[in-house]
Amino acid sequence: MRCTSPAFFPTSVGLERKPFFLRHKAKHRLYSYLSAGDKTSKERKVIALEKLLLLKTVTLFKQTPDDLLLHIVTSIVKEKRANAGELLLEKGGVNSTMYIIVSGRVKVHDGERVIKELGEREVFGELSALTGGAPVSSVSIITDCLLLTISSTALYELMNFDAGISKGIIQALCKRTQAMSMQIQELLRG
Repeated sequence: MRCTSPAFFPTSVGLERKPFFLRHKAKHRLYSYLSAGDKTSKERKVIALEKLLLLKTVTLFKQTPDDLLLHIVTSIVKEKRANAGELLLEKGGVNSTMYIIVSGRVKVHDGERVIKELGEREVFGELSALTGGAPVSSVSIITDCLLLTISSTALYELMNFDAGISKGIIQALCKRTQAMSMQIQELLRG
């Protein structure tokens, strides 16, 4: 596959034919990431490594090559801190971001009715980020959270570039659909 957005990779290079380019680009970005900012190089290495290891445990990224994960960690993923009690996503609102929970807990809810609680390494917001539609539920922070975020634009670019990410997203959405189907069946029986 070929990525078509200059925001992600240069379009003039056929990355599918030049894996070295991807490795070189990822190493360059990691070097830039590690040598920039106010944190020591050792702290930055740990942070980048922790993010990479965390993404490897998330269903969406389990089949993603390490070189691509390194690129995602150093140039695409952003960190967001959220405080307990904060409403992060509002049902019917606007969302163009997928969230990955690094630490803390959130609740997915419809008004006062809690649908599900999510914790470390769980993902939310991906459906509305992918469809461009409004979130079907609200998400509020239960305990202070550290989140990794990926914009819908970057998510689509990643899906176009790597079939493993597309497969991971499809698997996650299918699991969620199965769980909702089981909940509906239980409600109908009850």
